[in-house]
Amino acid sequence: MDSPGIQVVTFDCYGTLVDWEAGILSAVLPLLAGYGVERDSRRVLEAFARAEAAIEAQTPFIRYAEVLRRTFVQMAKDLGFTPRPDDAGVLLDTFHSWPIFSDTTEGLRRIASCVPIGLISNVDDELVAHTIRRLDAPFSTVVTAEQVGAYKPDSRVFERAADVLRRAKTSTRQGWLHAGQSAFHDLAPARAFGLATAHVLRANSRGASAVPSCAFEADVVAATVMALADHVEERRS
Repeated sequence: MDSPGIQVVTFDCYGTLVDWEAGILSAVLPLLAGYGVERDSRRVLEAFARAEAAIEAQTPFIRYAEVLRRTFVQMAKDLGFTPRPDDAGVLLDTFHSWPIFSDTTEGLRRIASCVPIGLISNVDDELVAHTIRRLDAPFSTVVTAEQVGAYKPDSRVFERAADVLRRAKTSTRQGWLHAGQSAFHDLAPARAFGLATAHVLRANSRGASAVPSCAFEADVVAATVMALADHVEERRS
């Protein structure tokens, strides 16, 4: 990244700060035996990635709470069963208990002590507000899919964030670093929008991912949010 250095860091939330794959699996895997379906983490995550991306791309826009319900129903079809009505809301019902990565809160606080931090998330305002309370970090900017009426990778989400940051006189695109785990939702579209990007690695041994694959290049690669904090401390404006 060129001068003027880092002036603001925005983050994806679910997958980057919150371990949504662990949350998805803890919600879905216990149900599968009752439907005679093998407990296969790889297949579950791949089915989630396909279903969620397809449903978010549909028009007209639907709120993420409904996306989660439809995603599970489509996942079930993909995995070979029809869910009972009481099970259709399992992803939304467990959403607020999805675990936060252990390095997240301290890393966010360190970065926020250097530069403003924000969230750009593919969810509803109500859902992310609950998560922000759990994260316990000082976000100065929060942009959601609900506010925009579109889901990342749609550039309108980043356009809204740019407008918010511009009005707050927080940063230009040259000083804005966007951090995420998903190339499909965050890194590739943020780079196309003209932003520097940081890939926060959230490696797992599950053999699959909850996001579609996508080619990308990142300006920074960090194993954790804490490691990203080291980089920001060195490169802040």
